[in-house]
Amino acid sequence: MYSLTTFILGLIYTVINSFIMRFLDRKEYKNRVEIANSELNKTLKNYISEGEIPSVSLIETLCMAYSKSYKIKFKDINNLENVINRLIREIFETSFLPSSQKSKISEELLELKESSANSKLLNDSNNEANDDNEKSIHSIFSFVIGSAVAFLVTVVVLDILNQQLNFIKGDTPNYLLIFLTTSAVISLMITIVINFLLRKK
Repeated sequence: MYSLTTFILGLIYTVINSFIMRFLDRKEYKNRVEIANSELNKTLKNYISEGEIPSVSLIETLCMAYSKSYKIKFKDINNLENVINRLIREIFETSFLPSSQKSKISEELLELKESSANSKLLNDSNNEANDDNEKSIHSIFSFVIGSAVAFLVTVVVLDILNQQLNFIKGDTPNYLLIFLTTSAVISLMITIVINFLLRKK
């Protein structure tokens, strides 16, 4: 009965823990996408301020570079049309350029967008997206298994220590609940720390 209860509660903990970590990962990922798009736009604005209009190939290269730098999917970074639209909007919002220069830069950017309307940023973007999906599934599966292993190891170690030190007495009310909750909290902290250290690498 004890082993069955432990297994069921451990399974419930693992599922809940995996959902929590996935939610946190998605939030962090969305933040990285926003930062990457912002940095991309800032770089192109600085380039335009020097009197040059970026080519399609340059924008493509920068999109790929920033997506890899911030470890996001290429399809999640702004595409050519969105990049140019945002540049035009911010150029018109700035107060450091005369109206004639704003119009000239905007017309050149519009011509660039129209000339490349029928082209894609990269031909293999779909293949890369599929590869990223496979990696994402593998990462989630690995995390779930890792969480389950961490919980079971914590339960075993805590049980051994409790037999030696008796810090949770057997006649304590709700002994099993206290024991499993303590194990869950400890294993959750271990999982978060390991996950954090792996990301830093």
